[in-house]
Amino acid sequence: MGRWGAFDQDEGRCGNFERLTEPSLVLHIFSLLDLPDLFILRAVCKSWYDAVLSPRFIELYKPPEPWAVLRVRTSLPADRELRYDEEHFDYGMKLENHAELWHPHRFQRKRCSLPLGPSGSRFVGLCSSNGLVCGMLMEHTDSMILAVGNPITDAWKALPPAIASAHRARPAYLYIGMETDVVTSSYQIVILYQKNQITPVEAPGQDDDDGRIFSLQYDSDSCSWHEGPFFSTSNSLGSPLRGCAFFYTGENIFTAYDPHSRAWSHVVISPPARNEQEQEDESWANWSYGYIGAFMYKGKCYWASLLFDPEKLGEDIGVAIWEMKQESSTWVLVSRVLSKDLFGPSCCLSGGDKDMTVRLVEDTIFISAFYRKESHGVWPPVAYDFTLSKWYTCCMYNEDIECSYVLLPSLSAKP
Repeated sequence: MGRWGAFDQDEGRCGNFERLTEPSLVLHIFSLLDLPDLFILRAVCKSWYDAVLSPRFIELYKPPEPWAVLRVRTSLPADRELRYDEEHFDYGMKLENHAELWHPHRFQRKRCSLPLGPSGSRFVGLCSSNGLVCGMLMEHTDSMILAVGNPITDAWKALPPAIASAHRARPAYLYIGMETDVVTSSYQIVILYQKNQITPVEAPGQDDDDGRIFSLQYDSDSCSWHEGPFFSTSNSLGSPLRGCAFFYTGENIFTAYDPHSRAWSHVVISPPARNEQEQEDESWANWSYGYIGAFMYKGKCYWASLLFDPEKLGEDIGVAIWEMKQESSTWVLVSRVLSKDLFGPSCCLSGGDKDMTVRLVEDTIFISAFYRKESHGVWPPVAYDFTLSKWYTCCMYNEDIECSYVLLPSLSAKP
């Protein structure tokens, strides 16, 4: 048993405090710290990794809440007003940035030394499960490369390229989901995609499969990707929805894919719409709803949408959460909020063509956007706590902040 092992098991007359060895006392002190403070100690404690990865500390430390790891830009290049092309700045890669931790219940962010992804890569986290995060390595432009890692232990694994076919090496995903088995520590990743999105120059109607939703599945046990079935109502189990990957087809069909059974399920349902009371409210008369993503929470399906006014794109943007009522094939509004209520009346934001994601961790969802090459700013991260029915943001003005990933910290999860 090593220096950072279990308690001294002396059964003599001395009390509990006297039986504590020095390492055990240190582990107890470490276990009482918040995640940002725990990482501050890494800079001054030579045995930090040995301590936090010891079996005893893993048993003691139970992080009670999810954290968002933010990529904060501190400066912009001088040529930001120039046109954006291959010869100008890639704002995702070349800006000076650092990591900060944010929990929705605490407005104050804390700078930390947590990695923003694998060393040397531009990582965008898209989903997380059981302490692991999965995301894309954005520097790869000719193929889709995903990576899975545990940011707490800084252990990362780049997955093999997710190749949909011999002629389509980079599927333009519709949704990426992840599930882990807490007993075996294995995990599965699902990519939903449409073939007609994979190759931009592909001629319309070239493939009979264009428009269908396909699935790719990665299994950590076999360390390989597998082609899954495409969706159709005839090969679907119908309702209720089950799985970890969801998509709305735009034809009043909401689909879900389960990686364990490799089966589809679906419900026929129209997109969210204003009720009669909202239609009479002139302030909401011109609003439209853009699909961000869907998720399962306590056995129910939810839809996150972007609110925008088509006549004033770039102004008065908000976000909303809807709950699916499968028995009546309708959506019920859970909560909505405007950007001016989150970031202040002078804040003018635009979702534009940004890639927005919704991520659920425990009882909190995080909605954010991530950078594309031509952009120099994104919609700041926001969060909604289901238990408190409350919205949060990490800033009250338009700072240059991106949510790199969200997770419930784990010291034992391995990619």
